[in-house]
Amino acid sequence: MVDNISTALGMAAANLAATLSPAYVEPFAKPMKLVMRRVVEPEVMREMSLYRSTRRPLSPAAEGLAEFLAETLSRKAGAAARRRSR
Repeated sequence: MVDNISTALGMAAANLAATLSPAYVEPFAKPMKLVMRRVVEPEVMREMSLYRSTRRPLSPAAEGLAEFLAETLSRKAGAAARRRSR
């Protein structure tokens, strides 16, 4: 086990290991000639939370982002639930 994704990718590139990583790591993996494959089983579900201050209002930009995230996460959660129920 390593603490840094760059170490894990370096080890994989040197054929010393394979690594699990989130999709956002792909731009770092491609220059190292690594191939990413989606893990299908078991499906990993993470709980996402949106925190905001109870003491002060959000700026209009932050409010828009919060609404966008809430809608997007809700849609994705619903789609994942439908996939699991098939």
